[in-house]
Amino acid sequence: MGGIFQTLIKRRRWILSLAVLLSTLLFPGIFGLRIGYSVESFLRTDVPELQKALSHYKEFPLPDNLCFFAWPEKDPFAPAALARLRRIEGRMRKTPGVSRTLTMLSVPMVPKDPQKMRSFLQRSRLLRNLFVCTKKGKAALAGFLQLHPTARNNHDRRRVIQGLRRLGNEEGVSLRLVGIPVLRDYYVAQVRKDQALFLPLGAILTSVLLILLMGSFRLALSVLLLVPLTLGWTFGLLGMLGAELTLFTSTLPTLLMVVSVADGVHLALRFRTRLSQGLAPQVASVQALRETLFPCFLTSLTTAIGFGSLAFAEIPDLRDFGTFACLGVGIAFVLTIVLLPCLLTMWGKGLRLRDARSKGLSASMGKLITGLTETILHLPPKLVLAGTGLLCLIAVFFASRVEENSFMSEDLWENSQILRSVHWFEDRFFGVSPGEILVEPKGENSLYSSSLQKELRPFLNKIEAFPGVTRSLSYLDALEDGIPEVLLPLLQKEPLSLVDSKMKKARVLVFLRDVGAKEVDRYLAFVRRLGLQAKTFSARPVGLQVLANHQVTTLMSEVQQSFFFAFGLICLLLVLVFKSLRFGLIGILPNLFPLLISLGFMGVMGIRLRIVVIITFAISFGLAVDNTIHILSRFREERTKGKRVELALHDSLRVVAEAVFFTSALLLLGFSLTLFSGFRATYDFGRLACVTILAALFGDLILLPALLKLVRGRRDA
Repeated sequence: MGGIFQTLIKRRRWILSLAVLLSTLLFPGIFGLRIGYSVESFLRTDVPELQKALSHYKEFPLPDNLCFFAWPEKDPFAPAALARLRRIEGRMRKTPGVSRTLTMLSVPMVPKDPQKMRSFLQRSRLLRNLFVCTKKGKAALAGFLQLHPTARNNHDRRRVIQGLRRLGNEEGVSLRLVGIPVLRDYYVAQVRKDQALFLPLGAILTSVLLILLMGSFRLALSVLLLVPLTLGWTFGLLGMLGAELTLFTSTLPTLLMVVSVADGVHLALRFRTRLSQGLAPQVASVQALRETLFPCFLTSLTTAIGFGSLAFAEIPDLRDFGTFACLGVGIAFVLTIVLLPCLLTMWGKGLRLRDARSKGLSASMGKLITGLTETILHLPPKLVLAGTGLLCLIAVFFASRVEENSFMSEDLWENSQILRSVHWFEDRFFGVSPGEILVEPKGENSLYSSSLQKELRPFLNKIEAFPGVTRSLSYLDALEDGIPEVLLPLLQKEPLSLVDSKMKKARVLVFLRDVGAKEVDRYLAFVRRLGLQAKTFSARPVGLQVLANHQVTTLMSEVQQSFFFAFGLICLLLVLVFKSLRFGLIGILPNLFPLLISLGFMGVMGIRLRIVVIITFAISFGLAVDNTIHILSRFREERTKGKRVELALHDSLRVVAEAVFFTSALLLLGFSLTLFSGFRATYDFGRLACVTILAALFGDLILLPALLKLVRGRRDA
């Protein structure tokens, strides 16, 4: 193997030239990468049952382009208020990207006289709470707004929503815009804002910190070059393959930046150590590569296993995330072991004396880390285990309080304008999350059948009585308002479309508050159960609500399953690699500790177990295992030299502790930036990652040595 390493270093100019050539070929592919950031991509499915739940959209409009608007009015039926409503509705109709609008002024059966209008709306079953609120102190006007299908993409949707907000300002009203399109626009805008700020800022601060910690600009630059190359090769290749980045896969740049730096730091620091011992740069590179190849391979393999397990998920976006991450991890590994030694050799000339006499932060940190490791090694193992056990018990107590659920608005701050608007609207009108129920007559019955209508009303009453449902909206409401059956085809029009063009099917819109995925699951099961009991019609929940809730719950389940699968596989891998069940288990226990601490932290802070949290666990676990592998690999190598456990631990930490501290510091810096995010998902991701990394550092540098001394030390006794 040493001959291969030497050949690699000797051919470094050819390798560097090849890297430049490949970069020239792959980097242009980035421009072919579609960056959709489309929430709709999350709703893709290959499941026939779910595709059936969407089949009615051939006849009915998609509700995900349905917005609701409202503003406060002291007297909603005053001439000035009605004139304002007429003017705003007219201007909205002319707004590019708006397909339909509907207010009480544009409903044909509503009288035009204000007094008759008030009386009609108060007794109307169809229009109750839809367009006007007359509650004391909460009077307001509202309407429906359907975006054009062309406004489903993020750019056009944002343009339309911003235009509508400007319209409200121009009319001098406090216009509230709510609904799924508004929520999606906010989420996408926040993700883009965070990426535009945190990715470059993180790269700059990471570069500065790495230079200070390394004590050498050229060493730090060698490692940092891996980042643009890893990102450029990965996304260039994806662009050539016609891939698209979504909200889910948009986290890859940050992830790959972390992965590409971590192993590079270990190799570069090992090179610096060998260089300061008097070895020539070429020999130092070969020696550093020989010592770090195995742990770097193992860390890349365990990381790839973690993300690769997602490649078999049911949800396409999750499969893409797992596949793309595996590709990036593989590229980062190849660049680390092939390109980095060549760069270190080329730029290592002249570093020997300066690094041997290094001063400043790098030398100070080195002395501090050496002192800390000496202190750690003198800690009584039983005392460490007792303290860790106590911390675990406290964490378990608080972890038992963690709730597993997912809400549409869970990533909104309580004081955010958009969430305040939702609460304001729902307090006056109805829930802004529209569900759908498809009603089809059985046998000889039709939508006009009195027997069907007689059975349908109790069915709808039970639906409306379900917790979280604010109201339903159906063609039956129109009939009960006295609208002649001959006029029912009017209900085919957007934005509501309550019957199909052939009057064979009816769609019931059910407006729910944001009650969470678990409660929605209960609601959907309740509707299915009621639908099966009906004799004159069949009824089943359909639409994007069914699909979205399935995707969320499935995603939670699949990420958890893939995490436990990867965890088990990594445990098995460590046992096989280190050829010892006991040794493998020792390597896993310090990495269970940070996960338990993070769960306890969630219980204390009231953070729910949701998608972003589980993904944080997966990423943090992979990073924590990396440091454990580097320590164990070095420890095993020292033990093969016949050293006792105490001495082997001392020499192992002397070699790798600095790299473990440095990589943890770089990760903390990168993730701590997200604590300044205005997006709650990003904020929670960042603070959980920071807690997990700190706990992992404790597990690797305090708990792991204690376990090794207690278990392996008995053989020396």
